Amino acid sequence: MKENKSENRFFAILRKILDLLGLNALWIVFCIPLFTIGPATAALHYTIRTNLIEDREHVWTAFWHSFRLNFKQGSLLTLLMLGILLFFYADSVALNVLAETGRLHAGLSGLFYALMAVVFLYFQWVFVYLSKYENTIRNTLKNVLYISLINLPTSLYIAVLWAAAVAVMYLLWPTILILPGVIQWLICVRVTRVFEK
Repeated sequence: MKENKSENRFFAILRKILDLLGLNALWIVFCIPLFTIGPATAALHYTIRTNLIEDREHVWTAFWHSFRLNFKQGSLLTLLMLGILLFFYADSVALNVLAETGRLHAGLSGLFYALMAVVFLYFQWVFVYLSKYENTIRNTLKNVLYISLINLPTSLYIAVLWAAAVAVMYLLWPTILILPGVIQWLICVRVTRVFEK
């Protein structure tokens, strides 16, 4: 009897790993048009919660349901995020050009890279929130600002996870096939407790 339980557990874990690989591939494909990063990330988070943690739905069904449901809002929020990131990146490039001419200190562009990281972190919260709640864009942005600030340890946890993931994916690019899903899984476990409050 013990063998059957351990064998069943082994196959359950193997199924979850294969589901996570498939889910990560879906996320990558659905992120290819950049403006769909938001709904794809919301769908990734939703599917991890409903399929891999709660065992309620099939991967494709859950992912497609959430993607369709959040497409309009998620796409608009993605365009907002990309616009802000592009603005800060352009500022950092301009500061680098001025620094090369000796007009400004070279370290000032680092401020805009830090702001880009904060924007990325904030929108990670936005897309996770979008996967769980329906709201207007304005209320979503306002609620997420409040939630992310009141739960600063969780925000720092998410920042550290993504910083480590980006470093690993930069060094070992094939890890992009699994790492975003693993990071979202770790975020989902932590953020679920926050939302339960």
